[in-house]
Amino acid sequence: MLNAAFGSVNSKSTVIFKKKYREHNERVQAVIPKEKLLIYNVKQGWKPLCEFLGLVGCDAPEVEFSRENVSLSGTYRKIVAGFQRLKRDTFVVVAIFALLLAVFQYYFSKQFRD
Repeated sequence: MLNAAFGSVNSKSTVIFKKKYREHNERVQAVIPKEKLLIYNVKQGWKPLCEFLGLVGCDAPEVEFSRENVSLSGTYRKIVAGFQRLKRDTFVVVAIFALLLAVFQYYFSKQFRD
């Protein structure tokens, strides 16, 4: 799932992430009609956003537009680490199961031969 969405599960694959980001933006711009799409940079503040929402003539909120970058990279790393642990744990469980199956098969086949 993460490979399909982000192109990689390696958190250091920034080239792939940037490529996927650009591809996503190009797809959105190709699919969404121009009059229904706001291409916006937070540095522009409230005005373009208010105008796009049809709030022309309305004063922009008195609160300064937040420019804080709340990073998802920490969240992404936690998700990737969780998937990697799940993959490792699944491998361990399957390996143990295969070993037990081999032992039981050996034991029971030996019992039927005697």
